Amino acid sequence: MNAKMKVLSLALVGLCGVAGSAMAACPAGPDQANGGAWSTKSALGGSLTITSPGLDGTECKLDASITTNGPGVNAFVRDNSPNAEPRYRAQFMVNVDALGSMNSVQSVKVFGATTDTPANGVSDVVRLTLSGNLAGTQKLLGVFTACAGQPGNLCSASANLAAGANTVEIDWDRAAGKLRVWVNNNVEANANVTLNGDSSAWGGVDFAVLGLSAPSSGFRGAQLNKVVSFDRFDSRRQTFIGF
Repeated sequence: MNAKMKVLSLALVGLCGVAGSAMAACPAGPDQANGGAWSTKSALGGSLTITSPGLDGTECKLDASITTNGPGVNAFVRDNSPNAEPRYRAQFMVNVDALGSMNSVQSVKVFGATTDTPANGVSDVVRLTLSGNLAGTQKLLGVFTACAGQPGNLCSASANLAAGANTVEIDWDRAAGKLRVWVNNNVEANANVTLNGDSSAWGGVDFAVLGLSAPSSGFRGAQLNKVVSFDRFDSRRQTFIGF
C-alpha cells in the first residue's frame, strides 16, 4: 500500500496545485479557473481565489469566502483520489485572521473526509469546523468523527486556533475506532485531540473537501465576504506528515 496519496502543495490548495510541487508558479487566466490538481470545485454563493504569497513560503494560497447570505452556499475544492480508505491521514494550513470576532453560533465546515457508504445518517467520517467560543474571544477548530451510539452518531471535541497560519493534521483509523488531530503540533505521540468510538459501520474515505461549506446563519450574517486562507494540503494512508 502506498504511503502517500496526494500532495497538493504550492499553497495551492486546489485551484493552483501541481502534485508533488511546492514552489511551482501559480496558474493564471483559464488555468486558474479549472480544478487544478483537485478533482472539482464548488462556489455556490461563495468565492475561490488564488492569491500570492502562500502561507508557508509557497507561491500562492487559496482564499475562500461566503458571499451570499442564504442556505446551501459554499466555496470549496474536492479531492476524489481516496478509494474507500480504511485509514486516512491529511494535513493542511489555514489562516482565519481576516474573520471578525466569532462566537459559538457562528460555525462553518472547513474540511471533511467523507465515505460513499455512510451509516446512521452520517457521511463525514471526519469533519472539522471553525467557530468561536461563547464569549467571542477565541477561534476554535471543531473536531467531529463518526461514532455509533453517540448523540447524532458523532464524537466531538475542539482545539484552540492561534493567530496567523495554523497547521492541522488528522489521522482517522476505522479499525482502531480512533481519530487523532494535531494543531500546530509536530509530535506524533502527543495529539491535541483524540476521539475514540465505534466507526465500523461506516465505509472508508472516498473523497475529501477543503474550504467553506455548511455555514450557519450566524456565520453568514457576521462573516460575509471575509476570507479564510488555505494552503499545503497533503494526504497519506499511513505515515505521520508533520512539519
